Amino acid sequence: MDWQVPGYDELRELGGDARGRVVLASERGGGALRIIRYVNRAADSLPGEAAALQRVRDPHVARIHGYVAEPGGEGGALISDAVQGYGLAELLTARVALEPRAALAALKGSLLGLAAAHAAGVVHRDCGPRNVMVRPDGTIGLIGFGGAVHEDGGREGTPAYLAPERWTGAPATPATDLYTVTCLFFECLTGAPPYQADGDAGLQQLHQSASPPIDRVPEALRPLVLRGLAKFPAQRPLDALTFVADLEKAARRAYGRRWEKRGRASLTALVAAMAGTGAHPIVAHVPRPGLFGRGLRSRGALLCGAVGLAAIVAGGTAVYSAAEERGRDRPATTPEAARSTPVLVEVLFAQEDTPTEQVKVATVTGLPGPLGRKANASLRARVDTMLRESRPGLAPNGGRIRVRSSLGIQSAGLVSVRYVFSVKQAGSTDGAGALDFTRRFAVTVDLTTGEEITPSRVFPEAALPELNRRIMKVSREHEGCYEEEPLRLTGANLENVLEPAFARKGMRATLHLAESGPACREIEELVPYRMLLDLMAPEFRAKLGR
Repeated sequence: MDWQVPGYDELRELGGDARGRVVLASERGGGALRIIRYVNRAADSLPGEAAALQRVRDPHVARIHGYVAEPGGEGGALISDAVQGYGLAELLTARVALEPRAALAALKGSLLGLAAAHAAGVVHRDCGPRNVMVRPDGTIGLIGFGGAVHEDGGREGTPAYLAPERWTGAPATPATDLYTVTCLFFECLTGAPPYQADGDAGLQQLHQSASPPIDRVPEALRPLVLRGLAKFPAQRPLDALTFVADLEKAARRAYGRRWEKRGRASLTALVAAMAGTGAHPIVAHVPRPGLFGRGLRSRGALLCGAVGLAAIVAGGTAVYSAAEERGRDRPATTPEAARSTPVLVEVLFAQEDTPTEQVKVATVTGLPGPLGRKANASLRARVDTMLRESRPGLAPNGGRIRVRSSLGIQSAGLVSVRYVFSVKQAGSTDGAGALDFTRRFAVTVDLTTGEEITPSRVFPEAALPELNRRIMKVSREHEGCYEEEPLRLTGANLENVLEPAFARKGMRATLHLAESGPACREIEELVPYRMLLDLMAPEFRAKLGR
């Protein structure tokens, strides 16, 4: 199709298929960014459904701006907002599966988007992972309605998520969307759709007759999956909002009242981690104030400026630079200007749970791609090493690893995160198991280089004798330990003995003393900054902001 929608400047082709191409465009004269999906052959229902979608104003649905018919032809173009975020398909590819609360948050957002579309009389028909977007604040947005409303004589939808009745040509209904989104929920929880086969014939047989493999789903969520994957439409929830109500009850019972907040925080951290890896840049368009909430604009706008611009839609991914959007005739930003540009840096915590692990890790957002990747690698390197070393030692019949993390302090120059890593074997109640242990440590990362700040960068060797004295001076609870195993920090042992975690009021020093007795092997002291600042390296004090 050579025809172009009038009134738009096409910036780049994003992809497409035999049914038509997808382009990123801007309203002529430097207006808002739009996604235009051209349809070579439009179904008779397309103009009416596009008009219905145009009236939908919901934060969980990418806004449709209209349909334009091709003059004298059979095709047309559907125009929609460019959505900021990552496709759930990309997140699942990178992560394999989501933490259950994050999967529930993704399901709830998808159902709310479907409820808005269904209320307008539109069935999505293809609510799979490529058409579900996760925005930087964890909000879910549905895209791909262009693929849903145009038909070319065939069966719409992705076979891995297709409801049983659709395989025999039955019309799409809201109940078919509920089946599809439950398949997606199953994939979020387990890393794969419920049914897998070599070809469409095998998939059809499984969707129509096989029992859902719910043993792969957390027990508390199995009733939701069974209802959503019912073979007959009448056995599924009455509508999307009824499904949301069922979801809320199950989620509160299983994960408490704050399940959604924690689930969205986990999604937010995954989006930030994707931005940090550089695998796919954040999507370009920042919605107008008020459309998706103040938090998205304040967090997302600066993050987008840091990592570049892209547009991700069903059918393809394309990357374009900020210069391409503004015009190539503008001068490049100077290093001095780049340094003066404010960057919003945040520390988020993602819960990454499995049946044998409860792991909470820190992620930094808002740093440019390579720097963000390096900082996040530094933040979790020790956690990943300890996980690899501890997993083989878990007893076959049970055992659990738990990693807790918390923010100590964040300044313009650094971030300090405290970790508590514990291993407990099944049946052990007193910590006496062969591998039962708890290890406390901290990771402090330089936000200008992404490198870990080790104790030797904080305290020069000449300051260590006085640091010895001041740490022992604040001790009350552990005075006997210093008599038994006197603290002797030296340049040779500093990295092995001192684990400094920096908090708002002072340094929480974890000290690994000699292996003489269980009471004094590892102790912790809180030393206020007023006793430390004159001993710290000037460069570190500047990064600390003291």
